[in-house]
Amino acid sequence: MLIFKYLSPEGITHVFRRRGEVSLRFALPRDYNDPYELFLQTDKPLRSKKHRAFYKYFLGKIKQFPVTCFSKRPDSVAMWAHYGRDAAGVCLAFDEDDLADKFPSAFVGDVKYLEGPAQIPAWKVVYAYTTEKNRHSEWLLNDAYGLAYFAKRSEWQYESERRLIVDPKALKHSNGILLAKLPRRVLRYIIVGPQAQDSIRQLCRRRASEYRVPLLELRIGKTRYKPFFSTASGDVMTWNVKGFRKSSEVCISCGEPARVNAGALCRWCAIEPSEVAEAATRSLMTIALDLGVTSLVEVGFTGAKQKGWRVRRARRS
Repeated sequence: MLIFKYLSPEGITHVFRRRGEVSLRFALPRDYNDPYELFLQTDKPLRSKKHRAFYKYFLGKIKQFPVTCFSKRPDSVAMWAHYGRDAAGVCLAFDEDDLADKFPSAFVGDVKYLEGPAQIPAWKVVYAYTTEKNRHSEWLLNDAYGLAYFAKRSEWQYESERRLIVDPKALKHSNGILLAKLPRRVLRYIIVGPQAQDSIRQLCRRRASEYRVPLLELRIGKTRYKPFFSTASGDVMTWNVKGFRKSSEVCISCGEPARVNAGALCRWCAIEPSEVAEAATRSLMTIALDLGVTSLVEVGFTGAKQKGWRVRRARRS
C-alpha cells in the first residue's frame, strides 16, 4: 500500500538534506495544528465521583507518542494547497509495509472523521475500576489510545489521513525535533508540484536519479476535473486506489488523458477555428462579445444576490 507525505518547499529540503537517506519528521500530538488532538470523552456521564477520578487518573491526559501523518491519495487539490504550499512543494510516496519495517514497532491506521468527539464506552471505565484487574485497565488504555490517536473532527476529512506511531526511542532527537533517518529504498515516487521553483525541481531530479525512483509532476488540466501526473519521458499517469496507471490515450494538443480521435485530439482540441468563428454568429450577444463590445452584455450570477449602493438606489426609485 502506498501512503503519501505532502511537504512544503522548506520541508522537502530537510527531508533530502543528506544524500542516501530520507529524514522523516515526527511530532507529538500537542504540536499539531488541530487543537482537539487526543480529545476524548465517555459516551455517557460517569455518575460516580470515584469512577470520574479513575477516568481522570488513567485517561484524563493521554500520553504523547511521536506521530507522522500521511494521506492515502496523491491527487488532493486541498492537500497540495495546504501542506504542499500552493502546489509549490512535493509529495513523497512510501510503501507502508517497507516503511513500518524500519522501526522495531509501529502502529499504523486510518483516521476516522467524526461529527463529535471520540468516545470511549463508560461501562469499560466502570468495569476496569470495579474488577481492579491490570488486564482490564490495560484494555481500557489501549481502547483510549486507539480512539484518541485515530479520530479527528469531520472538517479534516479532506486529508484522507493515515498515521504512523512509534516509540520515542526509535527516533533521533535534534534541537527538539524528532527525526527518523531512513534508507532511500523506502521511497517509491517523488511528485513535484506544478508551482515548484527550479531549485526544488533540481533537488528532486537529483534524488530521483540517486535513489532510482520515478519522478512525477502534478498536472492540472483544463478539460479534466481531476489532477493527473506526467513523467520526464512524457508519459501521462492517473491515480486510483489501486495505484498509478499509465494512460493509454493522451491528447497531443493539451496533453491530458482523454479519449482521442484518429488525429490523437480530444473532443475539445478537435474543434476547428472555423467552428469557433461560426459559434460567434449564433446570437447578438456573441457577436457583440466577438467584436469586443462588452457594455451591451449585462453580467449576472445566478443564485447570488446582487447588493451595493447602486442596486439599493435603483430599488428605491
